[in-house]
Amino acid sequence: MTIQYMIVGIIVALAVIYAGYKAYQEIKENIRYKNYGCAGCPFYEKCSRKKKK
Repeated sequence: MTIQYMIVGIIVALAVIYAGYKAYQEIKENIRYKNYGCAGCPFYEKCSRKKKK
């Protein structure tokens, strides 16, 4: 019974770590783009070049 709790604890801990890592990546990406509407957009660089012209 104790082994089951340990396995469940490890799985829950890994899930929390993964969720934290993904949240960190999203925050880091949003800070990089400064315009949160453009974060993650594959056309960000193309649009930013158009705006500069």
